[in-house]
Parts: sequence; structure tokens; C-alpha cells
Amino acid sequence: MRFLIRNKVMGLAAIVASSGSYFGYRIFSIDGESWYWYDTKEFIGVSGKLRCNRPCKECGLSQGSNGHDPCISNLPGVEYACCGHGLDDGYPYIKKYNGNSVNFDTFKEMKAWLKENLDYDTKE
Repeated sequence: MRFLIRNKVMGLAAIVASSGSYFGYRIFSIDGESWYWYDTKEFIGVSGKLRCNRPCKECGLSQGSNGHDPCISNLPGVEYACCGHGLDDGYPYIKKYNGNSVNFDTFKEMKAWLKENLDYDTKE
């Protein structure tokens, strides 16, 4: 999706090449490589090397040094996962090492599944 944004930091209007969210906060990129917070226009890194200095909107915890979602980090048998970060259009999911994926409508639903299937309590 492309849209015009007035960048107060750079003092110019630019066409945004990409937009999305990171750790529950809206982000955008002008060139598809460098990323900025949508609300402050502060640079947060380049693709593949983003770091979040804000707490997760879902659990209120800070991102770990490994970049994992802190509330669900190091899940047994799970390759990667996302808690959805409290976004209306965010969706929690789990991708297991065996290739199976599990998608959830809400973090509450994910927490119940984790407790029942992995005997895991989220950190919040």
C-alpha cells in the first residue's frame, strides 16, 4: 500500500513504499529497507534488524535481547510465534518445528491453547 506522509523529521513529503506493524506499533518505510515509527517518525532500523524500545501493547513487557515476544518466548516445540501485540488486525499464531501452524483470533484464545497443549503459562 502506498500513501503520502508528511515526515516532520526529514521535513518533506514522501511516498511510503511499505507499512505494517512491529511489536504492536505502526511502522512505515519510504524505500522498503529503512523503517520508522508511524507516530514519531523515529528511525528504528533496517529490514531484518529492527529493535523495539517500546513495551508490547498486549503484555506490557519489553522485547528480549533475542528479539522474541517476551510473553511467549522459548515455547517448547515451536519454531516461531507472535502474540498479536494487541492490534485489532494483529493475529496470534504459532509455527511448530514439524511444519504445523496454529492461528488464533485473540491472545486470550492463544493462552488457553498454550496451557492446554503445551502446559505453558504466558509471562504477563
